[in-house]
Amino acid sequence: MPISVQCESCFQTYRVGDDKAGKAIKCKDCGNRIQVPSRASRSDDDDESEFAAPRTARPARRPSPKKKRAAGPNMTVVIAGGAAAGIVVIGLVIFLFTRGGSRPPADGAANPAAGVAGTAGPGAAASPASGTAGWKLSADPPAAPVNWPDKLEVAITIPGKESSSLGVEVSYPSTTSPFVAVGFDFYESEGAQMWNLVTGKQTGAIRGKPFRANKRCVSPDGKYLAQELLDPNNPDAFEFWSFETGELVSKIVVDGDPKFSTHLFDFAGPDQFVTYSFGPTGGKYAHRFKIWDIPRGKLARQIDVGNSDVNQYTFGFSPGRRYFASVDYENRIFIIDLQAGGSPVVVALPSKSKHAQNLSAKGLTFSPDGRQIAILLAGAKETRIATVDMQTGKHNPDQDAVFAGDDLAGLHNAASYKGPKLACLPNQAGYLVNGEVWIDGPTRRVVWRLTTAPDAYNNAPRLPVPNGFLASLQGSGARRLTVVEIPWDKIQTSLKAIEARQPARIQPGTPVMLDVQVSNLQHGDVATTKDALTAVLTERLTAEGFEVAEQAPIVLQVNYQEGAGEKLGETQRNARNPLQQTATGRTVQATRADVGFSWLRQEGKVVLWSDELKFDPQFLVFTGEANDQNAHKSMFDNLKNALAAFPIPYFVPEDDSLRQLPGSTELPK
Repeated sequence: MPISVQCESCFQTYRVGDDKAGKAIKCKDCGNRIQVPSRASRSDDDDESEFAAPRTARPARRPSPKKKRAAGPNMTVVIAGGAAAGIVVIGLVIFLFTRGGSRPPADGAANPAAGVAGTAGPGAAASPASGTAGWKLSADPPAAPVNWPDKLEVAITIPGKESSSLGVEVSYPSTTSPFVAVGFDFYESEGAQMWNLVTGKQTGAIRGKPFRANKRCVSPDGKYLAQELLDPNNPDAFEFWSFETGELVSKIVVDGDPKFSTHLFDFAGPDQFVTYSFGPTGGKYAHRFKIWDIPRGKLARQIDVGNSDVNQYTFGFSPGRRYFASVDYENRIFIIDLQAGGSPVVVALPSKSKHAQNLSAKGLTFSPDGRQIAILLAGAKETRIATVDMQTGKHNPDQDAVFAGDDLAGLHNAASYKGPKLACLPNQAGYLVNGEVWIDGPTRRVVWRLTTAPDAYNNAPRLPVPNGFLASLQGSGARRLTVVEIPWDKIQTSLKAIEARQPARIQPGTPVMLDVQVSNLQHGDVATTKDALTAVLTERLTAEGFEVAEQAPIVLQVNYQEGAGEKLGETQRNARNPLQQTATGRTVQATRADVGFSWLRQEGKVVLWSDELKFDPQFLVFTGEANDQNAHKSMFDNLKNALAAFPIPYFVPEDDSLRQLPGSTELPK
């Protein structure tokens, strides 16, 4: 009997055979890993009775490159409020990931080998992974390492139409580079400029008239613009333009076969460009990397990779542009040598969290010196940054940076941010996640966060620089690129104070008491709610390095209250497009949760820190009957994940010259 499963990321539904029970499949729409339940965990009538809103079977479509998509009803109930019904997928991501959090080592001790971009981790007892036997790859550093100053000062006015959205007119190379291109409109590249951030000078501009395009990239050496043309007569056509001369250099057509489609492209080295495409040929699918000579506009070589599962959403190039790496739905890294060719090298990463829940890859990057690959993995209750040594092919799980919560990227614009999910910090060990969360590599701690004013929206890519990040901002009628500073010196001083156990109001290793107070519940009972919240927060504090005790001089007081939330209307999703919604006329009353947090000193009831989380979902997704109780349960389950990641400070110093950690900076409007 077929088994019905649904992708938790894009809500696409599949019906698979019994032979897939207990295994994982890949969502062909978004690439997410889907765990198929085993028959032992399901009743015989699960396929029909547990769902309230069945939908029609999936219409026929072109087959996927490896597995054919199974047709079947989507039984999950989607409840959306007001205008949110039309954007259920996007809104769901934003709502679930309202606040993020960290999970450093329980003892709070620094580990110089852990999560450090660009270091192999001396003395690390690395365990071998698949692909390490006979390992033939090596570090691939950039041809010319970027000599970043300790303090970068940039003020670049961005040309273009004032109506252009922030985020469409800035293009950074995909590996560490001092160059940035600005001045793109939605479809036009005429007049785009190239700047060197280190020198602060413009190095070129496009003076011709490129064809209309909405997919572009720029070369790490600042020489070229490549763009895929919006030309129905040439669907796989690309143009290459020189920023040095401002003129068209060459044009290519990748396959010239309408059955083939180009899924990713970038620069492969000096004067070289790489494309990846696949399509049916000879009764099976062909997967092709093609390396192009830009000045000649000719194919230099082709690498056929068979049925390798290249992920077009989670991939990266080494700084020297020799290697391409991507992560498949089983968290296996496929590394392809773009110079030598040959079969991909495979390295396996964890597919389960310590909670035995699935982890899926969200981002991949190489360290600036090409010695490591870093991969961002996330699951329902855990986020992890794993590293693979390019010298040995080894991954040591003991060196992973592991954090509580569903996604470190989830502060504000998790769904719409246009930059990379994971980026290495220059001139120091650490990471920037989703342009919003800074992680210190040696201690594996979240040390800083970017916040956004409620009425501010900015999804433009953010480039980490030694003293902060480069942001695209609007002000006084002009857009500009400017550096928003992060106090790294004070952050490092605070981390050293933690390591040295200097006196502090709150720091890891301190015995603390947890006091959870519950009132004004809409559904459920006080005791059960209090026990659930206490369990989640106890685990969180323990992971941060605190000792949770019955009595302690320092108290984390949590006040939990519920109230009536939005009146939500039920909608059914379109079988073909999950973003299309049809109202059914049925409604439920959602529940709002208000959670107040305070670090208190028992003596004198002194408040050391306070904050609050207002959790008011505008839509919910759940199975079963569409009623107020199920809506409440869905809200509370998601709230517990948010609490596991809420940024509770683990360091509140006595010395005012030190910084509370994690700290925050608000993105200027």
